[in-house]
Amino acid sequence: MPRRFSYLDDKAQPVGFGHEMCLKTVDEVKKATGRADLKGKTIVSTTGTTNFKILRNLNEERKLGMDLLGATDPYSIMLRRDDPSFKKLVDDTLAGLMKSGEFAKLYAKWFQSPIPLKGINLNGPMSQELIDK
Repeated sequence: MPRRFSYLDDKAQPVGFGHEMCLKTVDEVKKATGRADLKGKTIVSTTGTTNFKILRNLNEERKLGMDLLGATDPYSIMLRRDDPSFKKLVDDTLAGLMKSGEFAKLYAKWFQSPIPLKGINLNGPMSQELIDK
C-alpha cells in the first residue's frame, strides 16, 4: 500500500501529513515575505496527489493563471533555483520543525497512528535517513 502524504476527508477537505507540513511552511513564508499570492506563478506539485488536484481546481475557479507543473517524487519540496533566500526560509522552517520535535510528532500522527476516516494505521516507520536529519 503506498503511503499517502495527504488526502481528502469525508467533507472533501484536505488532511494529512503533507497538508500540515505545507500549511506550516506557507505560514512561515507569509510571515517572512508578507505575501501568499501565487497568481501568475509557476507551481510544482506531485502529480496524482490531493494537493495537485486542489491547485488545479483553484487555478481554474479563481482564474489565477498559474502554470501548474506535475512532478513524480513525493519526497521533496521543489523551489525556484534562483531564490536562495526562499530556499533558506523553507530549509530553516523544516529544520526548526525537526529540531523542536514537531516534525516527528506530525510524522507519528500520520504514518504511525490510526488516521481518519477508516482508522487505518500505515505503520510506516521513519527512515533512518530522516531520523538522522
